[in-house]
Amino acid sequence: MVRGLYTNGWNMLANTRKMDVIANNLANVNTHGYKKETASLGSFPELMVKRIYDTRSLLNPSANVGIAELSADIDQNFVYFSPGATEWTEKTLDIAIDDFEGDESASRARSFFTIEYANPATGEAGARYTRDGSFVIGPDQVLRTQQGDAVLGEGGYITLAGEDFIVTAGGEVIQDNAVVGRLRITSFEDPHALRKVGGNLLEATDGAVERPFDGALRQGYLEQSNVSVVSEMVEMITVMRAYEANQKMVLFIDGTLDKACNEVGRV
Repeated sequence: MVRGLYTNGWNMLANTRKMDVIANNLANVNTHGYKKETASLGSFPELMVKRIYDTRSLLNPSANVGIAELSADIDQNFVYFSPGATEWTEKTLDIAIDDFEGDESASRARSFFTIEYANPATGEAGARYTRDGSFVIGPDQVLRTQQGDAVLGEGGYITLAGEDFIVTAGGEVIQDNAVVGRLRITSFEDPHALRKVGGNLLEATDGAVERPFDGALRQGYLEQSNVSVVSEMVEMITVMRAYEANQKMVLFIDGTLDKACNEVGRV
């Protein structure tokens, strides 16, 4: 009976974490290039239940009661790398990556803008990746993200004298009839080898394998989030119902224990 409390309690905790992921998806429904997440459940490790400080039994001196499996817990957050819809903005500083492969519904976003990211704790610079192509020109005339991180080109920073410039499909940046740089677009064999690090940025893990970029850039467009509000709301209701069911079981078991301790003894 007490084991049931643990099982339903862990289920409530897992559903709370799933709700956090859904809420984060909904909060980023209008974030350019955002990729939705889902919390996948995994089996909770089996535990040996023991009677604490009770080893006097001749039949069971180990005090082991048995194996308890406390339901399921969050295993990992899975990221969906399906491309979001592109929207025409007419702004020269808005750039979208078009890397659809065959069936658009089955495509994965494999290519990313490369961003220079400085660790605020150590000051060490490294590469981060994003699908958000909503850029600005910084005070130093360097092309930057909305958060102020530099957008890297193949030869380093891209410096622009104003917003009147052209980005070709291959990534060349042309201003005043001269090529001032080429955007560094990094593609990966499997985008799931990337992990989110906050700020709509991703970083490569040890298993990330790069591949040549074979897509095209579209200036004046922005990739939208791939989050479906309707789907997330349906999932939110499902998680809420599961949480309520486990909550009711906890109350039921608690009532049963109350009767066993306070009423059965009197009889």
